[in-house]
Amino acid sequence: MPLTMSPFTTGFGLEELTQSIIARPYTPTLLGDLGIFESESLSTNSVTLETDGRTVGLVDIKPRNAPAQVVEAVNKRKLQSFVIPHLPQRATVMADEVLNVREFGSTNQLRTVESVINKRLQRMREQIDYTMESHRLQAILGNYYSATGALTSLYTEMGVKKKSIAIDLTSNTLELEVEMMRIHEAMEAALDGIPYTGIQIIYGATKWKQLIACPSIKATMQNWAAAVNLGRDPRTPMMYGDAQHVRYRGSNLVKVPDDKAYAIPLGVAGQFKHFFAPANYMETVNTMAQPYYAKSEILEFGKGMQIEAQTNVLTLNTLPAAVIELA
Repeated sequence: MPLTMSPFTTGFGLEELTQSIIARPYTPTLLGDLGIFESESLSTNSVTLETDGRTVGLVDIKPRNAPAQVVEAVNKRKLQSFVIPHLPQRATVMADEVLNVREFGSTNQLRTVESVINKRLQRMREQIDYTMESHRLQAILGNYYSATGALTSLYTEMGVKKKSIAIDLTSNTLELEVEMMRIHEAMEAALDGIPYTGIQIIYGATKWKQLIACPSIKATMQNWAAAVNLGRDPRTPMMYGDAQHVRYRGSNLVKVPDDKAYAIPLGVAGQFKHFFAPANYMETVNTMAQPYYAKSEILEFGKGMQIEAQTNVLTLNTLPAAVIELA
């Protein structure tokens, strides 16, 4: 008797499922929406950076035995290698899950395997995006997740100190314009001549309430609130002191500390980075990485399918001292 191909074997390969997970609706996230994190695809699972705590650059790839890239000793630069974290998820779709089950919202369409798989992929995509936002926020706070999952200080890794400015927004005598100038000066000192185009300040819940009640900003807040009432999106950052101010709406797991705010330089090339590595599949060896991957495998005797989605991403703030903590 000739063998017949299972209907599960078509349409669920690496390429098809990867395209499917990429097409899933994007989960909005503040730091992701700011567009300050640059993405770089690699063909390896590690990246080596050359840094002196201020400026950073990728190490050139050279043929074996060719002259190596020169590192100037006067700048006290050092090479740092990072292994890119692997973030996989798996789910199992059994045949019985779609047996005699009506498709949601339909009176006559039975649920298909494709529909169930796409819903699982959507959930996986949302969880990956949520996790990446967590990694972005930690990069702002001066940390990164290593390949072992350990939260590691970028200040320690790069040999720099955190810059913090104490601002009492509840003070009646506070001159916020002066404090904003202090922030600019601290950021300029940390960047040491590297140009930036502006400042974004993200606030924890308590610090944001203090800001909008601050006597020296009340007139600005009233104009901003009026603009919101006229149809302006209330999520739009408020401009004051040559900086954008925005409340970070987080969750229990991903949030700016309530009593803190962080001033972030905008327009600094290469400061905030996502480094993506290829998936650990035979098909992806020596290929340039995609941000998302998805693949499936038929269970024994065709009783269902196992699907896997993954990303392999290292999220870094290569100039952590240029982010100013406002306490």
